Amino acid sequence: MFSGTSWEIEEAVHGTWASTIEDDLIILPAMEGPSFESTVRLAGGMKAIGSKVWVLTNRAWTGVEVDAITRLPEGEPELFMPLYAVLPIYQFAYFAALCKHLSPDNMRMTDPRFLNARMQMRSSLA
Repeated sequence: MFSGTSWEIEEAVHGTWASTIEDDLIILPAMEGPSFESTVRLAGGMKAIGSKVWVLTNRAWTGVEVDAITRLPEGEPELFMPLYAVLPIYQFAYFAALCKHLSPDNMRMTDPRFLNARMQMRSSLA
């Protein structure tokens, strides 16, 4: 089963990490900047629990052993880094859905339950 949550790095190192369990996949964008060192500490803590840690970074990664590192372009304006970081995550989500025999393109609209749920949510927008 795949599910996920998103945490702001500083919030994660102050307590939300406690909901993590062994073998959870933790995806950490570790960009050059003020939160980099907090991200390294969070990666170390997640590895201590036994979680799998995937780091996306635009700088050298040293000190904490992680399960996977995706190198992002160095020297690019900080403004563009979220785009570079999210593209590998989108690709991961796409192929994970295919492995589960799900179509990531139709939002499960072929399943009557999900179609009904979508219709109910969309009707509240009118």
